Amino acid sequence: MATLAPFLFVSFCLCFCLEQCDGANMMSTVLMNLKECQFNTTYNGTTSLDDAIVYRYRTDRLPETVAVRISTFSSNSTTVYPVLFVVRERLNVLSWQIPLVLRDVYEYSYASRILCPVDLNRNLDQAFPEAFTVTVSSQSTVSVPFSLKADILEGFTIQDSRNVVASASTPVYLLYTFPEGLDSVHIQANSVDKTCAVLSIQDIKCPVFDLDSDVDYQGKYQTMTTFGAITVTKKMFPPGRFFIVLVVKPNNLDCDPNEINEMNQESLQKQKHVTISVKTAITASQFYKAIGLTVGVFFGFCIGTILTYIIQWCCRKCGEENAVTERTPIVNADENDGCQAMETLDADKNFDRTRTPIYLSSLSLKREKKSDKNFKLYFKNLLAIAIFYGLPVLQLVIAYQKVLNITGNNDICYYNFACAYPWVGMSAFNNVFSNIGYMILGFLFLVIVYIREYIHRKQSTTDMTTGTKCCLPCIGMGSSSRNNSTKLYGIPQHYGLFYAMGLAMIMEGIMSACYHVCPTLSNFQYDTSFMYVMACLCILKIYQNRHPDITTKVHTYYLAMAVIIIVAVIGQLYSTLAFWVVFMCAYMTFSLRLSIEFYYKGRWEVRKLVIDCFHGRCCKTNLDGVRIDHKDRLCLLLIGNLFSFGISLYGVIKQPQSAAMVLLVALIFHLTLYCAFYIFMKLLQKKQTNGDTVRCVRCGEKIPWYTCLFILLAVIFWGLAIWMFVANLTSWQESPSGSREHNAECWFLGFYDKHDIWHFFSAISLFFSFMILLTFDDHDTVSKKSRDNIPVF
Repeated sequence: MATLAPFLFVSFCLCFCLEQCDGANMMSTVLMNLKECQFNTTYNGTTSLDDAIVYRYRTDRLPETVAVRISTFSSNSTTVYPVLFVVRERLNVLSWQIPLVLRDVYEYSYASRILCPVDLNRNLDQAFPEAFTVTVSSQSTVSVPFSLKADILEGFTIQDSRNVVASASTPVYLLYTFPEGLDSVHIQANSVDKTCAVLSIQDIKCPVFDLDSDVDYQGKYQTMTTFGAITVTKKMFPPGRFFIVLVVKPNNLDCDPNEINEMNQESLQKQKHVTISVKTAITASQFYKAIGLTVGVFFGFCIGTILTYIIQWCCRKCGEENAVTERTPIVNADENDGCQAMETLDADKNFDRTRTPIYLSSLSLKREKKSDKNFKLYFKNLLAIAIFYGLPVLQLVIAYQKVLNITGNNDICYYNFACAYPWVGMSAFNNVFSNIGYMILGFLFLVIVYIREYIHRKQSTTDMTTGTKCCLPCIGMGSSSRNNSTKLYGIPQHYGLFYAMGLAMIMEGIMSACYHVCPTLSNFQYDTSFMYVMACLCILKIYQNRHPDITTKVHTYYLAMAVIIIVAVIGQLYSTLAFWVVFMCAYMTFSLRLSIEFYYKGRWEVRKLVIDCFHGRCCKTNLDGVRIDHKDRLCLLLIGNLFSFGISLYGVIKQPQSAAMVLLVALIFHLTLYCAFYIFMKLLQKKQTNGDTVRCVRCGEKIPWYTCLFILLAVIFWGLAIWMFVANLTSWQESPSGSREHNAECWFLGFYDKHDIWHFFSAISLFFSFMILLTFDDHDTVSKKSRDNIPVF
């Protein structure tokens, strides 16, 4: 045995070496099957578990900024034993399989990928030739046929526009380089079909994320059907170059969640033809010109309005000082007279408020200072509400914008991407800045109201015609007194509601700007909340002119505003049939209750009448208040209630998603109707015949010429504003890609779209509308008329 030991050891070593050599030869058979290949040539072959093929392509002879597309096909491969394609470049590795499986459902036997541009991988200091390899392998024990082709994409870069064709398994991307002197560009993608796709802007990094599963990993992206657009600045990509990536989705669920998902051979083969355009965005000089022109026009409007107002007042004052008129000075009234009158107010107010006709003296019995103090609470309370409401809104929209900037997901916010210019961290600065008109003109209105109140205070202590000092006002003021020796003239002047209207207009500008930082369904209430406030304040102000003593209290008003906003929020989130049925019942009940309150001037209390009748006390005093004597007032209420019923029925039938818009339309209609009714009743002449005596019950009040001018300007600008509003550039009631189908180019100065012009025109319209309410009782036929002769309607 000792002599056989060396022989056995040598034999063992020899067998081991032979086995290793065989293994090495076997492995070399698989890995060393290397083929030198040519571009634009199709190579057919088979692969299996024991047969891997390496294709080698040299790129050192290719020009710079040229990309290569690798096209692969295999009809017999399966998801269990797919054919694997691995591309190895000097700095990157890219791999995929055939069949290409997307979303675990869609299987594609053909796939094509674009490699990184040649100049990004080229090493100029390298001595040996530059090349990349494509390794084809499979774990199948049976040979699987495949085909491979590498094409040179000479039109890989883009400067102006290019037509491309993409599908779910063949993504496309192009390279754009900023020219010298250009800081921002506007990338647009247009298509005639509604196949869902993703438009992405990515940094120059390899590999490029160009599949449905990873396209949202980097850069800025958005879904699109017929239109997509992204504004890109040079600061976003310091190298001055970026990729424009187009990825087609395997189905349309990301663009249309309501679409029925059907998988068939036709859906797997669908292609999308897209025209990608690169347009020069607005330059810095054009940007500052648009901003400066906007600010200059509004501030010039403010200065001109204030100067005109002061000059007009001075001319009027000079005319009154030069006029030779005689009017009996108002004597001082004892303050106790007002108190005694208030003590007797409850005893005869039923008669005063239910007789035909009713005059202002019956509804202006409360003391002037106390009423004015109560009305100033509207402004003070609204200021506190604005602060507590506005700060969380500002914090939330800033958070929205940060999320968009970090994730790059442009589907979060519903912009007009065809005209959205980023600045100071905001994706659509032009949509935000265009709300400055509300703020400037709201402040201007506050200044005018302050000037008017200042003049009013001076008139309260000095009779402008005689110069006689008096404790009671002479024109347009009112302290309550039943003393026959004291004549009160004109509409009682209370400015608290006007201040609240001006503040509401400023807050509308701020809230609308916050909404346009990131417009979505969830924050649409920010844009409409102060619209409700303004509409109701205007209605309340018109009512207050002739009903100062019975105007709703401030806490009741803001509680009603809170209810309206709550209803709008619930309607936005749960726009169901049940909601609209409940809304219809509640809205009609409230409308009828308010109509009774308005018609009977607060003297017909439903609860008290029901209780009295239940106990058998339905006396004639209670039933006298149920008479229908005011046909004009009844006509107004019938029209208003018919509209309320109609819009409620529309909500039940159509179930619109935007309950906030339905409420806003209802409020605007009622405001317009009431304002038209008020003006009509002012101009109406009515005489009453009693035997041989003809009495002028309503002699007709005139409207100042400047108020007529305000009406004309308001109508013109409201018409222009509505024309711009109905352009419907975005719609968060649709999917983000569906909303982008409505996007349109900038309309003014290359910076503002039609919705921005809506902001400008509606701000001007609101200002003129407020001026109408401020001045339409300024004429001498009202201001110099005794309140005993001013009718209430």
